[in-house]
Amino acid sequence: MKRFLIVLTVTCYLLNGSSVFAEAKKQLVRFEGLTRSQIFEIGARGFDVAKAGPDFVEVVVSEEELKLLPATKSPPKIIIHDINGYVAGILANQRVGAEYYNYDRLTSTLNNWAQQYSSIARLCSIGKTFEGRDILAMEVTENPDANQPKPAALIDGAHHSREWISMEVAMEALKEILEGYGKDQNLTRLVKERKIWFVPLVNPDGLVYNQTKDGFWRKNRRPIDGTHFGVDLNRNYGYQWGGLGASTDPSADTFRGSGPFSEAETLAIKGLAEREHFQVSVSFHSYSELILYPFGYAKGVSCPGDPTFKSLAQGMSQFNHYAPMKSAELYPASGDSDDWLYGTQKTFAVTVEIGTLYIPPADQIADICKINVPAVFYAIDKAGSYALTTPGSTFSPNSYRDPQTGLEAIIDGMHLIKDLPEDLQLETNDRLRSVGVRLSEIAAEEILQGNKVTWNFIQNTPEASFVMPLVQNRLSFSKVHGEKSN
Repeated sequence: MKRFLIVLTVTCYLLNGSSVFAEAKKQLVRFEGLTRSQIFEIGARGFDVAKAGPDFVEVVVSEEELKLLPATKSPPKIIIHDINGYVAGILANQRVGAEYYNYDRLTSTLNNWAQQYSSIARLCSIGKTFEGRDILAMEVTENPDANQPKPAALIDGAHHSREWISMEVAMEALKEILEGYGKDQNLTRLVKERKIWFVPLVNPDGLVYNQTKDGFWRKNRRPIDGTHFGVDLNRNYGYQWGGLGASTDPSADTFRGSGPFSEAETLAIKGLAEREHFQVSVSFHSYSELILYPFGYAKGVSCPGDPTFKSLAQGMSQFNHYAPMKSAELYPASGDSDDWLYGTQKTFAVTVEIGTLYIPPADQIADICKINVPAVFYAIDKAGSYALTTPGSTFSPNSYRDPQTGLEAIIDGMHLIKDLPEDLQLETNDRLRSVGVRLSEIAAEEILQGNKVTWNFIQNTPEASFVMPLVQNRLSFSKVHGEKSN
């Protein structure tokens, strides 16, 4: 009777009459007392690593896969013996107000928000999955149809279909920024001065299958051959595709696909990124309580953006207290979205590994969102600084309108420039000079209107001291040519 009630509850929640979780049983196991080289080997061989630490690793495996893992001193500890049973329990114990999205409810919610907040939100499909579902993206910005150049940020969730909490955080951040426009000063400023794109569910087909058939399905659902289905979308991006940490075996959870961007879902993100030229990207995954940044495809690879990545990750960690880390230091994973976004688009792309389980109990959703949503807003804000100061940025350093963005860009740039390679220091210095010139124009115009707010901020910001004579020169020029303050 109890089993019948659980299945009935899950079926009603998903509006799907098929039997749930009929696939082969998988376990979540933990190996302890490992060396770093052993952990690296497990990741490099393409095993489905859930979490890794200094001397341990947690892996999702079937009984057959468990036999293939490298020998260790001590036997593995079973964390979850039957993953499908665990997930069925999560679904059965949901309640109104503490429940996970499914595809239908997420789609309906996004459509409702698009109508309710039409002055700042625009919903579109950026692609179709193999099974014909829309990959939905919502742009949030003031006057979304005006197509004004603004610093841009991408927030996404659920590359991996079993990581439900990732779409919850993305949806909550979207909800709060929509509701906060016109009420919260900081959120209103972000909507005015940024283009913010949300793709809460990158892998719709995988999610539907995961919530109805296989409680820990990770990949999408495109048929590979007569027997196997699905590609790991976060091993399918085109920068350094096909290296360590991505499997060539179509039965593996980390199967990389037949080639880079072989999947509709990764092509959809690629097209959006190439069109919008994001300065910042935050991709939510679960789990490990980490903030990861490129490069992830191999250890020991130099990254010119390291100083900025460290600063961004440390800033975000103030809110969620997750540990910042270069991805490859955890374990190698080639073909992921962060490496491609930074390696080809120069987007400062980070992955936030949420929580301590792939699918936490639904009554933990609110608390997890509470610490991660402010980190999202911090990253969106930093898109302005990076647009203005990053070498190679397509955004003009003297085209911004918001003095706070200019001032933050100068502060960030001055702190980071000393750690950059010499050639990047020179270009960054030129961009900072242009940012300062524009800030001096804004401050002088405000002073002539009787407003000294920006001027006072400049005076109280040591990093912006070089802007002060620029403001004074502009005021002297205005005085000579007869312009007067009100």
